[in-house]
Amino acid sequence: MKEKYIPGEGCKCSARCSCECGCDVDWTPREVYELREQRDRLAEALRELCETLLNDKPRDITESLYKAGDALAAWKGGSRDN
Repeated sequence: MKEKYIPGEGCKCSARCSCECGCDVDWTPREVYELREQRDRLAEALRELCETLLNDKPRDITESLYKAGDALAAWKGGSRDN
């Protein structure tokens, strides 16, 4: 997602929302993209954690737990440092 995303940016038909627009521009709220990014980060961290556990690598588990914890904290709106 680009840094300065604005829903409906580039609309040529002067619509105020997606239901009025005929331009086929993206009206998806920024929050949806942010939540998708957080979901993907959490899913990847959990996948790595499960892979580590299933491969019986107990020495490697700490880093995976931190990654999963950080991803979950970001999803909840906080961080492990708070």
